[in-house]
Amino acid sequence: MKYFYWRRNTLWCRYPLPGKKWNWSTGIKTTGTPADRKRCERDGEMQLSALRTKALTGTLIDKPAIEKAPYNPKFWRLVGRYWFFHLRFKKSGPNERYHLLAVLKQFGKQFARDIDRGMIEKWRAEQKKTAKVNTINNRFTYFKRIYAYANTESRAEIRLGYDPSVGLKKLEGGAVRQFVLTADRFERNHSFFKSRYPDFAFFYLALWETGRRPWEVMRYQWQMLDVEQRLIYVPESLNKKERCQTLPLSPRLFGEMMTIPIQERQGYIFKNRRGNIWRNYEWHFQQLKKAYGWTAGVLRDTRRGFITHKCEIQGRDPAHVQDFAGHATDEAFKRYRIGTLANLRLVVDDSTPGVQFAKIG
Repeated sequence: MKYFYWRRNTLWCRYPLPGKKWNWSTGIKTTGTPADRKRCERDGEMQLSALRTKALTGTLIDKPAIEKAPYNPKFWRLVGRYWFFHLRFKKSGPNERYHLLAVLKQFGKQFARDIDRGMIEKWRAEQKKTAKVNTINNRFTYFKRIYAYANTESRAEIRLGYDPSVGLKKLEGGAVRQFVLTADRFERNHSFFKSRYPDFAFFYLALWETGRRPWEVMRYQWQMLDVEQRLIYVPESLNKKERCQTLPLSPRLFGEMMTIPIQERQGYIFKNRRGNIWRNYEWHFQQLKKAYGWTAGVLRDTRRGFITHKCEIQGRDPAHVQDFAGHATDEAFKRYRIGTLANLRLVVDDSTPGVQFAKIG
């Protein structure tokens, strides 16, 4: 009875416990007989012992479970994590940043869970005034990838679990670029560059003769060149297939390379006049378009022109051309091989003299 005392027929306790008053009722009542009083005292001791154990383990007071609000950061945080932890490690990442910037400009300041399908549809409708369908679809694709990455975060506390783009499809009306840089157009463009910007003309020639991607060719170095075999050994870091590749050089391109003095054969092969890789070549094509208009094309047209010229004009094996150009999938290769449909028409139309690429715009 050190901590217990009676109040009429109820047993009280004066042991201090968290969440209870200094004196608190045990709720145990007695009939008043001596035997029953002893029973009540034993029950009180057992009750107090159990309460003391709970007090020591911190389970005496039932704390209500606090429901955390769902993770809802600003959208720019999702974009930042997608770029920093994923896209910047992709070989094509730096070339795709402008798609992220377009999405970031529209939704960056909003909370990720506040963006809904209506806002996306409105955004795409507004873009139709200034952008082509293909551009809008590309931006929408990266918008979906940002949410897909946020929903697969390894840390559960920052896993979003929300995607407003579910069920939305790409806009219809997208067109595959059908412009072909023919051999005649290339020679005209190359002569224009060579007379004004010889360094860029050398780089432009390499793109045409290899059919490779600009970001790959601009990083080729002299140490990759095998002069005796007339080869460039492309490391996996410069190949979208992520495998090493042996790239034979055409006599024309190899001859141009050999005109460079031996003492200057260091670092990058196709470099600008400052000795660095080409980062900005839009200005050169702006000058070319002033002279020749839309027939000047763009820099990446050299890749489409090379593939089309080799397959449709010279009749090279498409499988070998695909491997040489470094295409990872057949579907991507077909988009660069312009003229396939025209050649299929020859099967049923014997009167057709041949494919006139110069008329394709």
